[in-house]
Amino acid sequence: MSHEELVELLKTDKPAFVLAFLDELGGLTPRNVEEYTPSRYSKKPLAVHEFAITKVDGEGGHEGDGEYMDAVFQIASTRDGVADIANALFFRVTGTYNSWDSSEWDDVAEIVEQREVLVKQWFTI
Repeated sequence: MSHEELVELLKTDKPAFVLAFLDELGGLTPRNVEEYTPSRYSKKPLAVHEFAITKVDGEGGHEGDGEYMDAVFQIASTRDGVADIANALFFRVTGTYNSWDSSEWDDVAEIVEQREVLVKQWFTI
């Protein structure tokens, strides 16, 4: 798939774009993208056709975290190695953590956006 075809998919069908982009990276799927994407220990993103993917957030997947886990990834177009963060696309994969039988990621990638929310908490005075 060419860069132009990926750009067109990004404009018209974001979920299909995510799957096509992962496939262009060598057959990654929402199920195995977590294993091959740079973590906090490796900041160099995977890139193809002037797009780069980076893991930006995640929850669960460790002892004591419970069964639910997720990971959020950013796909941004790049020019001369600089990512266009303002127009980035974010997607989340979810799964189930199981230390006995290994973890399992779902095959679905959800397009997500970050929003600020106001949270009230109660403190003893």
